[in-house]
Order: sequence, then structure tokens, then C-alpha cells
Amino acid sequence: MAEAVESQPSNACPACSHPLEAHDRLGDRYCTATVAGGFDRGCICSRETRLMKA
Repeated sequence: MAEAVESQPSNACPACSHPLEAHDRLGDRYCTATVAGGFDRGCICSRETRLMKA
């Protein structure tokens, strides 16, 4: 039996999986640094962003 593979939409942030266009400037910088540094840390997106579907 094949395992289900979860895929992210093309507009999903590679750090937090929220839509990239939903980030503010701080979110952009934080997620860019998270990916560049290879960190596994929490999200700082606003509550509204976290509730959006990617």
C-alpha cells in the first residue's frame, strides 16, 4: 500500500508552510533566516496568517 504524500502549494513558505504573500516584513526576514540557517523553530506569523490555508 502506498503512503500518502503531503505536498505544499507552490506559494507555501518553505519554513512555516503559510502562503508567502501573507507574510509581513518581519515574517519574511524570520522565515528566510530560518531556511538559510537550517533551523527548526516555531512560526512568528500573525494569528490571521496561521489560520489561512496554504
